[in-house]
Amino acid sequence: MLDLMVIPCYYAFVSGNTIKIWHSGKAYKPEEREKIMYNYFEAVKEDVLQTIRDNYTNEEIAEKLHEDRDGFAEQLNDDLWIDDSVTGNGSGSYTFNSYEASQNLVGNYDLVREVVDEFCIDASTVAENIDNPEYWDVSIRCFYLYRAIDEALDELKDDEEIREIIERLEAAEDEENEE
Repeated sequence: MLDLMVIPCYYAFVSGNTIKIWHSGKAYKPEEREKIMYNYFEAVKEDVLQTIRDNYTNEEIAEKLHEDRDGFAEQLNDDLWIDDSVTGNGSGSYTFNSYEASQNLVGNYDLVREVVDEFCIDASTVAENIDNPEYWDVSIRCFYLYRAIDEALDELKDDEEIREIIERLEAAEDEENEE
């Protein structure tokens, strides 16, 4: 069975497990599809990293990772959940542009289904927001937030300068315990 899905500025023919996407007259092979799809997880993780680096020194990051990584992750989740520069959930829009939000959704409609299931979004809310790409754009960002924070903290812990600070903190702690 061959279906034609019309997506803003994109057309996708779906046949079994094969998806062919056309944009502006160009056909994309399945392996090229990833190149044109917006990667929500990576975008959220980069925003999380940028926000952490903008608001904390390397010393503060190292201390928080060393002392209570889980608590730091929870604090970040609480703070960034409503941060428009990370999720857009404070105002209801990350992009402040419906067209841009709809472009981010192209090829990511499977994430909408995951969000509906994960957040237990009822049918009436889905119906109310069916034509609101900013709602779904923000919802997907919130869906990925905690995982993005977790991976961002792992990346920061692997940062050479932060790792050196953590090692100094651990050495000082060991010295203190020996006394």
